Amino acid sequence: IAVLTMNNYAAIAAKAILEGDLDPRVTSGALERAIEFSEIVGRVMAASPEVSDTRALVALAAGRVDDALRFAGESTRVVPTSPSFRLTLAKAFLAAGNPAMARLQAEDALELAAGAFPRDLALQGRIESFLNVL
Repeated sequence: IAVLTMNNYAAIAAKAILEGDLDPRVTSGALERAIEFSEIVGRVMAASPEVSDTRALVALAAGRVDDALRFAGESTRVVPTSPSFRLTLAKAFLAAGNPAMARLQAEDALELAAGAFPRDLALQGRIESFLNVL
């Protein structure tokens, strides 16, 4: 349970930083703690695509684009039908300066999200918002 709690903290903190809801310069230690937790969880649950996705988000929040691409690629290779993982990969490609691949991944994510059951309208909205900025 502690490992999952650490992974959840890292994912929530990274998403809040990436979405501009949390300023790591003002919030003492949030990003550093997310990095630390994602590294610990990565050692314990290295094969988990959910952990790889969290590690990609944390790497993006920390500005470590190469790590973000690697971890996001790992999660989408294991679960290619996950729209959430595809969105993370799209964000990593955009951060790497490859908007064409970012768009391709985001469009795939939107198609997967639209066909998912049950539908996650919030995720679809995040994907659509991402596509609108490309």
